[in-house]
Amino acid sequence: MRATEDAGVTPPGAHPGPIIASNERGAPVHETQARHSGIKFALVFLGLFGAAFAITGLLVALPPPAVGGTCGPGRSSESALVAFFDPVTIGAEQEPPATDTAGRADWLAFVGECQSSADSRVLAVFAILVLSAAVALAGSALVLTGRRRSSAPAALAV
Repeated sequence: MRATEDAGVTPPGAHPGPIIASNERGAPVHETQARHSGIKFALVFLGLFGAAFAITGLLVALPPPAVGGTCGPGRSSESALVAFFDPVTIGAEQEPPATDTAGRADWLAFVGECQSSADSRVLAVFAILVLSAAVALAGSALVLTGRRRSSAPAALAV
């Protein structure tokens, strides 16, 4: 029996012993899995936070234009969403007649600045929303595939 042990052959019925030598250290499987699941949930949280940030950006009032007044029908500016889809609600009052060139130029500058502000905010919010949706979906997919992988060996072991 000693000859088979020296040759590295395990006799039948005997336990082969550890694969990793006692002075080596194996990979910390549980720590790695916990770290990866933390990253996955962080991606989901980051995506949801980005979506909330984008939606809030749509609902917050536009800044007042440099020419004075507000980008809304009342004393305050309206949200970017309303100004983008219904530009008539911008509080610029009636368009001056073509004979009043100075008033018409001011009116066009006012409307142009409010509409430009609404357009740029909606485009920025759309980009943030798409990016955050991609991050949230990627994180969700990683979380779901990680759960399926971890439950598969347990089902096979039975």
